[in-house]
Amino acid sequence: MKTKLIIILILAFVLRLIFVPVVFHKDVFDQLNWAKDLERNGLIGFYDRDIPDAGDPNYPPLYFLTIYANNSVYLLSRNVMWGINTKVKIFPSQFYLWYESNRGRIAFNKLLPIFCDLAIGYLIYLAVLKLRDNKSAAIALSLFLFLPPSWYLSSVWGQTDSIYLLPLLVSFYFLFFDKKITLSILLFTISFLIKPTAVLLAPIYLTSLVDGVNKDLFKGVILSIILLFAVGLPFGILPVPSQIINFYVYNIREIQGYVTSNTFNLWGIIFGFGTISDQTLWFGIKSFYLGALFTLVFWIYYSVLIFKEKKLELKLLTTSLISYSAFLFLTRMHERYFYLTFILLVILGSLYKRTAFVLILATIIFSINLYHFWWVPGGDLFKYILSARNVEIGFCLLNLFTFFYLERLRVKYLNG
Repeated sequence: MKTKLIIILILAFVLRLIFVPVVFHKDVFDQLNWAKDLERNGLIGFYDRDIPDAGDPNYPPLYFLTIYANNSVYLLSRNVMWGINTKVKIFPSQFYLWYESNRGRIAFNKLLPIFCDLAIGYLIYLAVLKLRDNKSAAIALSLFLFLPPSWYLSSVWGQTDSIYLLPLLVSFYFLFFDKKITLSILLFTISFLIKPTAVLLAPIYLTSLVDGVNKDLFKGVILSIILLFAVGLPFGILPVPSQIINFYVYNIREIQGYVTSNTFNLWGIIFGFGTISDQTLWFGIKSFYLGALFTLVFWIYYSVLIFKEKKLELKLLTTSLISYSAFLFLTRMHERYFYLTFILLVILGSLYKRTAFVLILATIIFSINLYHFWWVPGGDLFKYILSARNVEIGFCLLNLFTFFYLERLRVKYLNG
């Protein structure tokens, strides 16, 4: 089985490498130019600088420390390659010239999320192995690594979602399977400090931690607070509570503030996919507050359920539902924020036949949503069909149907 596992991981890595140099989404240039600025000007004052050809830095400090470290590895590898190029005559100089170009640097930047993909796949394998058997675990691993969303996001698009999802998922693995509370809390904090999207699962996480305060919980909280203060220091952010709070309130936020950012959810049905502010009124109430209210209802409902639930499979099912509900009802959602739900559905799809049907539906919708508006690979016919308003509404409705069908399955499994 170990040989089969290695072969699956190698094939998945090769598949991703094929797509790495082919195409680049415009988003990767933000990461590229942030890295160049950190290289030239250092970490101090980074959040206050006007960075050429890049958006305002609106991620937490650990994200940019990751970029800084990744860029340092790139520079080291480039220097090594230059040394080989000058001493070994048969070394292809054209490859070095490509490697030091922007396209080469962007291709290198895609490697980190790709490695995180593989690590997430292995984690899925371990989780399913504990719940079922080797065959189911191998199926789950293959589904995740070879279904379009995972490789499309990392190796084609170049997005970094898998970087923050890896510690988040390891955190839940330690929480649900190994009961390593201190490590679980710390990893959850690490995920949050890379990208605050992790906070969407905080309600379920908190209710699942422990039945009371103990030393592991206390240690995890203390270490997380220390980490929160520490990661800001290299950027000149003092470890003062008021300054930390102000920094996260004013710097770490969704800048666009649209009611939906190309997401097949409730707001895509109501307002479409134009650049519409989530301060727009719906039934006399700002959409932002309505979205928060709808999501809060599901958070409370599922938090109570997961607190009572003892069976791990149903804990995972409920976790997927709260992630799914946030995607469908919150404003300011991007299409790729469904990635966490997709990962959880891969696990569930390998455990239950009926959730396999949900996984198929969700994968189709998610894949088309990622393709929608970027249109890569190109095709005028696809663009014409998928940008039709009725088709967009149809996929939004199908996404809502899939969510409520999954909730119906949860009730059935609970009763059965």
